Amino acid sequence: MHRKEILVAEDDKLYQEFISIFINTHFQNYSIVLADDGEQALDYLKSDTKKRLSLALLDLGLPKINGKEVLKQIKNKNPNIPVIIHTADKDIEHAIALMQAGATDYITKPVSKDRLLVAIQNALKIAAIEKENSLLRNRVSGTFSFKDIIGVDGGLSTVIEKARKAATSDIPILLQGETGVGKEIFARAIHGESARADKPFIVVNCGAIPEHLIKSILFGHEKDAFSGATKEAIGKFREADGGTIFLNEVGDLPPDVQIKLLHVLQTSEV
Repeated sequence: MHRKEILVAEDDKLYQEFISIFINTHFQNYSIVLADDGEQALDYLKSDTKKRLSLALLDLGLPKINGKEVLKQIKNKNPNIPVIIHTADKDIEHAIALMQAGATDYITKPVSKDRLLVAIQNALKIAAIEKENSLLRNRVSGTFSFKDIIGVDGGLSTVIEKARKAATSDIPILLQGETGVGKEIFARAIHGESARADKPFIVVNCGAIPEHLIKSILFGHEKDAFSGATKEAIGKFREADGGTIFLNEVGDLPPDVQIKLLHVLQTSEV
């Protein structure tokens, strides 16, 4: 799996080397991408299709395209990426303006190692908290998608590419994998990136339903259809009408129910 990356955009070679050594010493889980000017920084931003960028350190006085414009482009592409501005400019009002434009921190040169350590640690913590908050918001709103899955930029990319194709269709999808690998998470992401995203997402744990209730829970029943049926139940399939139904551990269903399920999948009718 590819490591996350920290962009260091700095035209002063000595300062660039200092920051690189510092990051390699204190943040060994991250790779460093160096840019000598604003154009190189934006070229990297365009090429970062796997979304590996975790943090950007920008010199305000970058050649060709200044740090303020690079900051703007980063925030336009991904507002959650933390950006630390480092510059010899000690103007407080300028610093405030950059923070309002989206900078996470503003440090002045020459920066002490302690100040740089705190700035990077805080920026990465803020990014992690914001990602978690975004994930929670998406789960609550029902807009969970593949970008919310940890591993989307690494070993899961091939699987996610297939799942994204599946999300554009209306065909039944079979998700295979051992217990705990995240089949429901993938089902939610497929739903979230489909045309049905604003419709219900219904989960049925087939292995946890008592055998005598399976048909009623899946397909519904009329009032008084059997002893104890005091009211009509529309069933999980009709609850999911227009949306997505996720049948977890579908292989645990009795054979006679699987035959009825096959008919539903083939005809799209209950």
